[in-house]
Amino acid sequence: NEDQAIETPAQEYTELNYGGIVYSKTAVAFDYLMAYLGESMMDKCMQEYFKLWHFKHPQPADLKAVFENVSGKDLSWFFNDMINSTKKLDYKITSVHHNRDNTYNIGIKNVGSIKAPVIVQGIKDNKIVGELVYDGFTGKQSLSFPPANVDYFKIDYLEVSPDVNRNNNRIKAKGVFKKIEPLKIQFLGSIDNPDKTQLFWTPVAAWNNYNKWMFGVALYNNLLPQKKFEFELMPLYSHSTNDFSGYAHLMYNIFPNQTFFQKIAIGGTYSRYAYTNRIYDRNFNKYAPELFVEFKKSNLRAKFKSTLRYRNITIIADDYTSVLSGMDIDYIETKRKSVFNDLTYLLTKSDAVQPYSIALNVQHGGQKNYYTSAIIDEMTKVSVTAKYSYKYSKKNKSFDARLFAGTFVGTNKTNAGAYRFRLSGFRGYQDYMYDNVFLGRTETDGVLANQFVENEGAFKFYSPVGQSAEWLVALNLKSSLGNMKLPLCLYADIGTTGADGILNEGVLYNAGVCVSIVKNIFEVYFPVLISKDFENYKKANGIKYPETIRFTLNLNMINPFDLIRKFEL
Repeated sequence: NEDQAIETPAQEYTELNYGGIVYSKTAVAFDYLMAYLGESMMDKCMQEYFKLWHFKHPQPADLKAVFENVSGKDLSWFFNDMINSTKKLDYKITSVHHNRDNTYNIGIKNVGSIKAPVIVQGIKDNKIVGELVYDGFTGKQSLSFPPANVDYFKIDYLEVSPDVNRNNNRIKAKGVFKKIEPLKIQFLGSIDNPDKTQLFWTPVAAWNNYNKWMFGVALYNNLLPQKKFEFELMPLYSHSTNDFSGYAHLMYNIFPNQTFFQKIAIGGTYSRYAYTNRIYDRNFNKYAPELFVEFKKSNLRAKFKSTLRYRNITIIADDYTSVLSGMDIDYIETKRKSVFNDLTYLLTKSDAVQPYSIALNVQHGGQKNYYTSAIIDEMTKVSVTAKYSYKYSKKNKSFDARLFAGTFVGTNKTNAGAYRFRLSGFRGYQDYMYDNVFLGRTETDGVLANQFVENEGAFKFYSPVGQSAEWLVALNLKSSLGNMKLPLCLYADIGTTGADGILNEGVLYNAGVCVSIVKNIFEVYFPVLISKDFENYKKANGIKYPETIRFTLNLNMINPFDLIRKFEL
């Protein structure tokens, strides 16, 4: 839905559209016109155009006048709609009826917005055995096709038209399920083939500290171009837990025309993994239906983009209760249920040198009794996160700043519980909406416990100091080291919280060195300077320096399907 009219002035094209429309779509459009007029008539029109306008300065209206005068046809559908607008061409075969005289009635519906001619071919043994060109129409019509021995009918078999959806152009002459294309199961993937129902697959291996190694397969229906309905399924099996886990994503995309919306997507995700082995192998199941809206830009070259995302998240996790039986303790398996509503408005400015973004997030929800749905705890959090980057080198060198401010709304401190704001970002067990990928989600010591997410306060030094059920404000700074080839950065964080999160100091801070192995994805942080409250926590708990080294591993950011969906040029 980021098309631009062929008649668009050159300076208004996006980089991708300049090549795709000027050199590709325009050629396809005129090929379509020639298929409708016939090659000899097309030659006459072009010769007359040259005769009248060589060494002169014609305008688009002059080209239209010549073609209509020579051909004797009304070509408004081409010059007004196909050339001078972003209206879409899309005819759809709905039915076919074989008559006794061996003729056919073919039901065709115009589901696009251009009243263009439609070309229908009859195909036998993958060869054209008949072809008719019908004038354009709106709505649905039954078109007659003369006697023929065909396997199937297809709109625009030679693909000379700019039809935006070729998956609805084919129907079998006989049999059941006439409109279903043959299934093609394919390794990895390819560009969309409209003559096949494609199912792509690739083997998958995964690991976390509780499932250990998991093996399975990823099944999906889409790479390029984006489909209206797309899915990814990734079932996995763990021999260690003798159990299934995995991930699923379903999404229906709507690309409305002439509205405030660039794109509307409705769907959801499901995930299931083990999150601990303590007492017994325990899993979480996450269900997250969502609505995503991208608002239309003032023009496609505008740098500002705004989106709105709403999710309703339900997490059902295996849990247990302990019961004293004589001198022994028995463990009874139970379930824990949490439900959250998560709403995020995001405004971004794309810029080669100084990009920035502002995100407003509202979260509401909490834990419920699994069996009665009675509310156990509940919270409402509102936060703003602003990010700014100044890129001073083509080698991804930059100065980055992040500002976070959040507060609880109408929530008693005692009910905030696990949802408190945290200066130190989230460790695995603090990720209450299970949004991030952790190798050791419930680890509290060892290397895996030092994986964290740079959210909320995003401090690199971990400490329970700076956790607040009231409010939190933090500033995070990070800078590459000039033109050094080593991937080193300096960082500094400063922040404060409500009175319940501070011990002695009103403001907390930390600073140090970051090894940015893959920027924003895999980074390791070495603290050099920490505030007094942090130092006291470190000494009181006998924490050695290696235990203060933390790392981020944002595997969510390299999901290949998300990278394709977010591709821009």
